[in-house]
Amino acid sequence: MVVPMTPRLETCLSELMKYLKYIFGMRFLMPKHRTPQTIQKYQETIAKIEHLSKARLRDYREYLSVKGQRNVTMTAYMEDFPGLVHFIYVDRMVDIMTAPSINREVIGDDKDPSQLLKNKIWELAKLSQKYLQRGFTSLLRRDGDYYYSYFIWFEDTMGNPLPMLHPPKIDLDGPPPGILSGHFYRKLVRQCFPTAPVGSVHCYELMCMHVGVVPVQYVVNHCQNLAAKLWETSGELNSPISLL
Repeated sequence: MVVPMTPRLETCLSELMKYLKYIFGMRFLMPKHRTPQTIQKYQETIAKIEHLSKARLRDYREYLSVKGQRNVTMTAYMEDFPGLVHFIYVDRMVDIMTAPSINREVIGDDKDPSQLLKNKIWELAKLSQKYLQRGFTSLLRRDGDYYYSYFIWFEDTMGNPLPMLHPPKIDLDGPPPGILSGHFYRKLVRQCFPTAPVGSVHCYELMCMHVGVVPVQYVVNHCQNLAAKLWETSGELNSPISLL
């Protein structure tokens, strides 16, 4: 059963998120505004937030850990998408990510064999953001034994694909793509669809990693079919799209 959030709690969480984003932006994304006094001030604030968060979330740590381990794994997708190693799907309308869990396995001297995969996934995420900031909306790249692919696309409220009216503006000096220092994707929607009403354009991202032996045409086909399957499980309306 889903318990609705009270207006008071929603307001408090919204204010908390706003201040955390501001602190993060000043602390890490705007070095030119730093002074010894502001650095000390924000360090003290972050330390207080960390202490309070740990104290109040301690009772829920084990519960959340178990829930995280019981997430969907890649085995649920291997039959339909042979060669797919991992994927990350993000609905930028509500900033919700869908990805299979990577369960940690410790062998020998506390070595985690899944760490290599995690490092590759972070490389994929950084590479995708790098090219998105340069104005690219799709990417397919071979890196050693793997293929990296990335797509970002737009739809209307009925799930119909929308071609961009204007290309993305390139701002290499701006904040990196994300939501911690302003909402990059809402700004992107306004740039590409300047006359569209607010909330009428939905933005989605899909990052995939395949083994290198999979032909390129199958990689693209997998990405299209995977996006459709994820839409079906989300319960949203959808139409077939061309990612390239």
